[in-house]
This record gives sequence, structure tokens and C-alpha cells, in this order.
Amino acid sequence: MRTALRCLAALLAALSLPAAARGGACSTAAGASCGDRDPVACPDGCAAAAGLVCNVKSKMCITPGQLKAPCVEGDPVAACGEGFTCHPHVNECLPNPRAKGQPCLPAKPKTHGCAAGMTCHPQWFRCYPDPPEEGDPCDSKCAPGLSCDLTIRRCVKLAKLGASCHAYGQPCQAGLECDTGLGECYHNPRLVNEPCGRVLNATCSPELICLEGFTNVCAQVPKALDACSAVLPCPPPLECEPNLRQCVSKPRALQEPCGNDAPCNASFICDTALLQCVKPPKQGDACHAGRPCSPGLECDPTLKRCFGAPRQEGDPCTVAEGAADPCGAGLKCDRRTTGRCQGPGQIGQPAWPGRPCRERLSPNAIGRCADSPRGSGDFCGLGEQCGLGLQCHPTTKRCVAFSPERNPCFTLPTGEELKCTAPFQCFPGIQLCYHIPGDKNDNCVPGEGSAWPCRVGTQVPISCHAEYPYCI
Repeated sequence: MRTALRCLAALLAALSLPAAARGGACSTAAGASCGDRDPVACPDGCAAAAGLVCNVKSKMCITPGQLKAPCVEGDPVAACGEGFTCHPHVNECLPNPRAKGQPCLPAKPKTHGCAAGMTCHPQWFRCYPDPPEEGDPCDSKCAPGLSCDLTIRRCVKLAKLGASCHAYGQPCQAGLECDTGLGECYHNPRLVNEPCGRVLNATCSPELICLEGFTNVCAQVPKALDACSAVLPCPPPLECEPNLRQCVSKPRALQEPCGNDAPCNASFICDTALLQCVKPPKQGDACHAGRPCSPGLECDPTLKRCFGAPRQEGDPCTVAEGAADPCGAGLKCDRRTTGRCQGPGQIGQPAWPGRPCRERLSPNAIGRCADSPRGSGDFCGLGEQCGLGLQCHPTTKRCVAFSPERNPCFTLPTGEELKCTAPFQCFPGIQLCYHIPGDKNDNCVPGEGSAWPCRVGTQVPISCHAEYPYCI
């Protein structure tokens, strides 16, 4: 009895030791029974380094399958990893739930179903969005902006202008309709360059015309000077000019071709050089023999421009020397300088050889018209004479009046003077105009025989103070 107890105790002690200590080993081959556990080498009894895991149900070591890895449903040796299931007919590991386009089984939604927002197509047995997107299989419904083309059983975009369409699930975009004869999308009524005609039973928009029998498309109704033909007639009152094949008026309007047999209307003239109706040239407009000026104007033969007859001030005058002056009354042609009709220069205006000053004026030293002799404020430098009662200011070179009493006066080193009006004289040093003898409070020079004494014979005697040079 004691011997049996000792054997049992030894067995229990051996079982409590680690696998390495008791001589156990990890299973290293798929299909082998799960071996002894080791916290590092084989936590579940199968060698982690070999990529094995222990199948809890079969207690066998397996290699877990990943996406599309070969597998056999129910076979623990060829099972799929976590998050995957083995499709029983494809024999591949697939995600659970399935993604778009992956095989699914409607009868097994828990293990072979589709992700949220998708459904398992009953014929294709694959997962697709619900509603289907562009290119996805469909039976009737599709995502917004798409249509189920029943000929190919696919969701397609709505057809654009000129794109193919049909009545079996390939409709046109909003605003278009499917021309069943052409199998293409167009507007109704048709717009520019869209097919039209009785054969197609398609009419153009009211402002357009159908070029039926020619290009069979809608075109703009021709306007003046637009191209025209038998199939593209001009709208009344225009008519198609047979040689130029352009729509023109009758009589002809602005910029339309003209000639002896095609006169312009009363508002225009026919330019015989351009053979085109133009507006009659106005003042300053271009002109020539075939484009005469408006009434009251004449064409300058040199400038080829219209001007009044006679010319106005500022108008060009290019008549040859010796010919009659074309300028109006009071004007003269400045042939030398400006080549324009000029009036005589007024006071203060520039003067030059081709533009003299008016009567009784003459150019001053700076080339401006001034009185002769010069008036108040006129330039008077370079020896020009000022008028009566005026003098030439030594520094401003303008004609000014003689200085009255108590106003400035002086003499420059050059001898030029700013003089006082009579009977006043310039008090030296003070440079103001005073009369001699001085009145009360005027400056004076004390002393007998002074050149600047004070006035005598007044009711109140005054004299030049010896210490204060004023008459007091």
C-alpha cells in the first residue's frame, strides 16, 4: 500500500513540472495532436515559430488560412484564420462578412453574408451595394443618377447630348429625349447643330432653321451679311446676294455691298473704292474721291480728311504757298509752324512767325503778345518801354506804377531804379518815398542845410530832432 502511494506522488510531481523539465515537446507539424504547452515556444501546444495554432475543437495543430488561401470547410487541417470563413464551393478563405464583388451564399448569411449596405445578388451570388452603383448588376433599380440597362443588366449613367440611348433602360439626361430613329439624345425642339427634318420627325427651336436636304441640322437664321444659300434663305426683308451669297438689305444698309445696280439707302453713301455702304464722313473723318464729305465740308487733298469750308480755328491748312488762304474770317493759315488756321495772338498768348499778335500788340522778349508800349504787368525786360505812368520794375521785369508816398523805392548797383511818383523822392537808407520837406512823423536828417528837412510854416511848429531823426 505504501509503495502504491509513493508511485502516485511521484507521478503528480512529474506532471507539475514544465514541459522541458519533464521531457515533453511542442507539436511542429500540421495535423499532429496539440503537444505540451510552453509559455514561450508553444502557448497552445503547437509550435508558434512554424505558424501553427491549436484547433480547439479538433485538438490538432493547423495553419490558419488568410484571404483566398486554399481551404476545405470542416477540415481542421485546412481551416481559415480568425475573421475568415471557408467558402464551401470556391474553397478559399474569404472575409466574413464579404466585401463588394466577393462570393456569398444567401442561405448562409451569418457565415457567408455581405457587409452592411450590401446584398447577396440572387443570381450572381456575389455582394453588391444596395441600391447598385455604376457597372453593378441590376434588375430594375440603381443608385440616383443611374439607370438599369436591361439589355446588359448593368447600372449605367444617364446619356448625355449626342450619346447612345434606347428604350430598354438607357434614358437621356434631364432636358433631353431619346431619338429612337438615331438612338441618340437631343433636345426637343432641337437646338443649333442638332439633327432635324421630316425624316426624323424633328423640328428646330422657333428662332432656328432646319438645313433639310443639306446638312439636316438646325442653324441660326441668317442676319445681315451672314452666308446664305438655297437651303439657308435670308429672312425678310433681307435677300440673298447671288454672287456674294450674303444676306443684304434693299436698298443696301451700313457695310453692305453696293454699286450702280445696288444703291445704299438715304442714310449712307457708296464708297466706290470699297464698294460698301458707309456713313458720310464728318469733320475730321477720312475721305477721298470715292468717299465724299458730308454737305458743308470739303476733303483736304493732302490729309484726306473732311474739314469745314472755310476752315475753322485749329483746322489744318496745307495749301501751297501763294495759294488762297482757306481759313475763315479773322484767321490766318500758319503754314510755317503748325499748319493750322490760327487767330491773331491776344495779350499773354504766344506769338511766332506764322501767328502774329493782333493789332496794337507786339511780341515781348519772351514771345508773348503785349501792349506796345507795355501795359501794367507786362514783361519789360531787355529795354522794352512801359506805357505812360509806368516804369519797369528792376527785379520783376514787369511794368508797374511809380511808387506813391511811403512805398518802397531803391536803386540797384546797375543803376536801375524803382522810382517814386512826383513830387516824392526816395529817402536813402530808409528806401521809402517821402516828399521834401517832411511832414510830422516823417523821417528827416537833422542839421542846418540838411537835404531832408522838416516842413516849416505850419500852425504847429515842427523840426528834425537831433537825437531822434523824425519831424516832431
